[in-house]
Amino acid sequence: MKQTLKRYKWSLLLSSMVMLLPTVAGLALWNRLPEVVATHFDFDNVPNGWSPKWVVVFGIPAFLLVLHLLCLWAILRVGGGEKGLPVGLLCWIVPFICLLTEGMVYAYALELAVDIGLIACLMMGVLFVALGNFLPKCRVNSVCGIRVPWTMNDPDIWARTHRVAGICMVACGVAILIGAWFESLRVVLFGLFFVAVLVPLVYSYVIYKKKAFLD
Repeated sequence: MKQTLKRYKWSLLLSSMVMLLPTVAGLALWNRLPEVVATHFDFDNVPNGWSPKWVVVFGIPAFLLVLHLLCLWAILRVGGGEKGLPVGLLCWIVPFICLLTEGMVYAYALELAVDIGLIACLMMGVLFVALGNFLPKCRVNSVCGIRVPWTMNDPDIWARTHRVAGICMVACGVAILIGAWFESLRVVLFGLFFVAVLVPLVYSYVIYKKKAFLD
């Protein structure tokens, strides 16, 4: 793990530093932000959840930074790149989410015109496409992927399942990126997450049962 950590130390350092930017921005905007800030919205951009200003400026970035470091620790612990996991890409997923979500919250608090639903859907679509491109390349591991007993115990089922999962993720990601521009479709688009997971899961079980029957 020490060698792997050394290899990705700059990505780890830079991505972690980027996650401090929302706190720096929040301090600069402190006097312009309301004491209670909207932090959760429905698909019509209507806020339905609020947090104290200090939570938005300090708490959310700190929580996401801890999550970021824990995820990277888990990925590096199992071998990272040796398992086909794109550590360089994974270093930037949580920072990307942090910057975008905090940016939307600040923009709304400052009464700037921002379509929260559109940006959230576009963010999800980009993540789906990115994840779908690396899933077929990752090998059996205990952190990422569709980890059920019949995939974990059979590298062939794992590989076939994740090829299908990659196709599903990219297809759903493209559908989300297109549908995001139509407000009436946004609620339905979030259901594609379950499609992207359930289709390869069912497929993996079918081929597992087929192999068990033939054996």
